[in-house]
Amino acid sequence: MAELSSAMDIIKHYNGFQSMAGQEDILARMQDQIQTQESHQQVIFIETNARLKGLNFLSNLYDHIVKKNPIVVDYRSFNSKRNNRFYLSPYLLKEFNNRWFLLAYSKKMNDIQTIALDRMLAVSKDEKGTYVENTFFDPSIYLDEMVGVTRDIHSQKEVVTLWVDADQAPYVLTKPMHSSQRLVQENEDGSIILSLEVILNLELERLILGYGCHIEVKTPRLLRHRIAQAILLAATRYQM
Repeated sequence: MAELSSAMDIIKHYNGFQSMAGQEDILARMQDQIQTQESHQQVIFIETNARLKGLNFLSNLYDHIVKKNPIVVDYRSFNSKRNNRFYLSPYLLKEFNNRWFLLAYSKKMNDIQTIALDRMLAVSKDEKGTYVENTFFDPSIYLDEMVGVTRDIHSQKEVVTLWVDADQAPYVLTKPMHSSQRLVQENEDGSIILSLEVILNLELERLILGYGCHIEVKTPRLLRHRIAQAILLAATRYQM
């Protein structure tokens, strides 16, 4: 009963899927049965943000993906002063860093678009459009090759080599930065050398920058340069 109750806590995490509508009475009765048999203390806490914009589009997008409907999305990016309209063939939904994203094909741009649900204004079926089947990528491979959700479909994985100091080495070893992470070398001072085989993107840069001075990018040169420039710019913010 305790395990079932904890499982229900997890189910509630995905309250944006309105396809669960009509199931509320079943869930409520299950919860009532659990609570009458034992006092349930919540022990599983999942990082979530019920106030996140765009959750109301989850169910609608899910249905369009399953039914293979072409869609129209009204969207406004953070950097845009006006709304944009995309005509898309939706393929999958991905949650990353407590945000939801739609991956879809744009015939106009002839590329895969990654769109944050919290920037969407409206979603509807494209009654005049034609759905384009996903022959571009294998979703599991496409997502597994990167940290996060953003990439160019034609981009290739690169080997990233990182030096991690002794202070953070245990944390990075027990919580790998990516599934491709490999331990290359252990140094006498407790520091380590790691390698990752990933797509270079903004999410990877932010992950590395999150470790501050504890990590140094050795290769590739482009990523090392971008991280160095970001750190130097951040340092100037604190100069008096």
